[in-house]
Amino acid sequence: MEHFFLESVEMVKRLKNNCLDILNDLNNATQKCNNTIYKICRNHTILSTLNARTLGPLGRLEELGANAESHGIDIIAVQEHRFYHPDNILKYHQVGSYQLVTSSASKNTVNSTVGGIGFLLSSKASDTLLSIESISPRIMVLEIDGNPKTTLVCVYSPHNSSVADEIENFYATLRSTIEQVPLHNFLVIAGDLNARLGSDETKFTFNSKTNRNGEMLKDFLEEFNLYTSSNSFMKPKGQLWTFESPLGDRAQIDYLIFRKKWRNSVKDSRSYSSFSSVGSDHRIVSATVKLSLRSSKKAKPHPMKMIDWEEVLSNPDMSKQFTIEVYNTFQSLSTSEIDAENIEEVYSSLIKSTEEVALATLPKRKSKAIVRGFNAIVQELPPLALSFSKKFNGSLIISSHQTAATLGNHLEEF
Repeated sequence: MEHFFLESVEMVKRLKNNCLDILNDLNNATQKCNNTIYKICRNHTILSTLNARTLGPLGRLEELGANAESHGIDIIAVQEHRFYHPDNILKYHQVGSYQLVTSSASKNTVNSTVGGIGFLLSSKASDTLLSIESISPRIMVLEIDGNPKTTLVCVYSPHNSSVADEIENFYATLRSTIEQVPLHNFLVIAGDLNARLGSDETKFTFNSKTNRNGEMLKDFLEEFNLYTSSNSFMKPKGQLWTFESPLGDRAQIDYLIFRKKWRNSVKDSRSYSSFSSVGSDHRIVSATVKLSLRSSKKAKPHPMKMIDWEEVLSNPDMSKQFTIEVYNTFQSLSTSEIDAENIEEVYSSLIKSTEEVALATLPKRKSKAIVRGFNAIVQELPPLALSFSKKFNGSLIISSHQTAATLGNHLEEF
């Protein structure tokens, strides 16, 4: 008898240890899962700008898309793509899982294709797209849904050596564009400003002096209470410059600009050379932003989708009766012969009468049984965990439905 009792005690101990090992493994797995969910739910979005110089040569557009995907970038404001499509205000190019929306480049005095701006959008960004508009050959506006709603403005400023009227007209158009953006929108101005902000104007800059375009940019920033993100973080000089001339001279002339009220939402910003395979003399500038993109609300399903058509088709008598009802209803509505002048009206009446009869007489699809979610199941686990903990004088954490079932089986044995 004593021997049997000792074997029983040992069996209980082994069972306890096995359960503890299982729970420990499940707790570790749950922690890893929670960490993964946290990373997914951080709502961080990467926004960028790049003067591509040209995307026409074979493979460059594909390189742009591949680089954007590998870096997890959601939106790139693109300048100088040099795609010429004057007959189309906007043109859409599929680039792998991304989509490039462009306004046409133009022709210069020697008939060379120059300029052209656009946005490269990830599938997530495309799903949240509300509107996109070409304001001028140098300015394009994109609006996406989110929390908050976001407005992105792609800009390509005239060069610093351009005539004064040209740069003044550019900023006049940009000002009128920004004035139309609601103050509660998350505003991003991204592009090649051809402007140098010197150390006398901003703290963290690659440039030593401010040029004429830089003075114009400074006044614009002050007027609308804006700031440049890449000049707001202490970075090595190698993460500040954005352009390299054929002679090897470097400058910081490409910027991401935000409203100061959203400064805390911009977590990081810098330029880097990872997009060098695109073949540009500019580097990409990116900012990590805490921004939640969300798809627009889906339209309500058509009422006719509520009908259980499988049941209708499987029941010949029901199908026949439905046809008769539609015919009789339409006959009562029709008071004139069908001709070329009233065919659309008659057709609309037929559609309407068909829908009315169907909704009034045909069976509706039955709602599927609602399956309880994981959270609902978890809420039931603490009492079981407490019971099991007391059973073995330990402190345990229950974190899955499967664990609950396993423990339930073990407890029944006791």
